[in-house]
Amino acid sequence: TRTGSVTDTTGFHLIPNRWPSGYNHSTTITNLQGNVIYVYDGSTARTWNGSTGTLTGGIIPPFHAFFVEVASNSATLTLPNANRSTTVGNYMDKNGLENYVALRVTAPSGKIDEAYIYTKDGAKNEFEINDGRKWMNSIDVPSIYTVLENRKLAFNLLENLPVNGDAIPVSFTCNTEGTYTLSFITENIPADVDIVLEDLWTGKEHLAANG
Repeated sequence: TRTGSVTDTTGFHLIPNRWPSGYNHSTTITNLQGNVIYVYDGSTARTWNGSTGTLTGGIIPPFHAFFVEVASNSATLTLPNANRSTTVGNYMDKNGLENYVALRVTAPSGKIDEAYIYTKDGAKNEFEINDGRKWMNSIDVPSIYTVLENRKLAFNLLENLPVNGDAIPVSFTCNTEGTYTLSFITENIPADVDIVLEDLWTGKEHLAANG
């Protein structure tokens, strides 16, 4: 079912990579919420926002369908020939993103999921075009995400890091019993800034810099 005009292009769409090669998503597909693409690999919704994510190198496999959330009406989506790629590996050791924090949850099976927080010029500390929603994984893969204005986010881009006790809510879901491991990947954090995870259930705190 659908509400509103049938010609309104906003919302989620499933579209194919029609090229007989990989497609390197950067910022070539415009008008996307958070610039995020979602590629389902059979169990996990792998994501990429042009800079970071769980989709290796941001490469969409040939002829593979993927989801996007279109942020504005009357949008036209194009996949330029110039972004075709034969590379499928992750070629970026460092991403250069400021105040970058990746939260990774690892299931007992070894399957992982990630959520991302970092600052960007033009972003705001509220839900806006730079933020990418969370696409929840299948039953055997955990899902981790931040929460902003009652929205689950995979990519939470900020104007600046919260200070003086302000917090970014983080949550995760799982459907299988076992021990899940939460770890951090941080880059370009100022030396005088501590990223702290607080467990609201136990009251314990953990420094992200400790991994």
